[in-house]
Amino acid sequence: MIEFPTLYKKEKSTLEFIKEFMDDHKTAPSLEEIKTHFGKKSLATVHKSLGQLENKGYIERNKNYGRSIALTELALEFFGVKPMNSLPLLGIVKAGPGGMLNFDDVRDYVEVPGSTLKEGRYVLKVEGDSMIDAFINEDDYLVVEKVGETPPANQIIVALLNGNAYVKRLIRLADGRILLRSENPNYEDIFVKDTDQFSIEGRVVQVIRNYG
Repeated sequence: MIEFPTLYKKEKSTLEFIKEFMDDHKTAPSLEEIKTHFGKKSLATVHKSLGQLENKGYIERNKNYGRSIALTELALEFFGVKPMNSLPLLGIVKAGPGGMLNFDDVRDYVEVPGSTLKEGRYVLKVEGDSMIDAFINEDDYLVVEKVGETPPANQIIVALLNGNAYVKRLIRLADGRILLRSENPNYEDIFVKDTDQFSIEGRVVQVIRNYG
């Protein structure tokens, strides 16, 4: 049986608000939205609460980006969100040199939390370490949602570039060019050229840790 680190009243309220916000809006709340919801006068109090939740293993976040709070498996277990079904595993996406993606070849199925299930979503397995600062590690599974239109900048996407599949952060430059950015300083940005075969296949909506 899982032993959950003790949550004090304010911590529990903050965690519950984060989950409810994510369920309703399909994205994490901003620090300002958390501050407003709880009627706080300063963001310092919000930072403190999030730091406590992070230290206890209930959330992960990247402080360099907005709306980067992610609920951990511990938090999902805390809320009683159990794996209820599965999504198709369609291939390997590289956090590094490009990988493979085949919509016609279901390699396996991966169990996901029931709250993650949605028509059109699928799973890719990560190889490489170019996205580690976004908490995407090698062998993790990514839940990907197909996009009907080009997603906003700064989202983490799955893209096909000259036949290879990548997971990167989408950056739009002022001159209209697109670059694919890693979340690891050891990797250079990839600029998409006019002559490249490029398409955005979806956006990453959840990371599932693979502890196997």
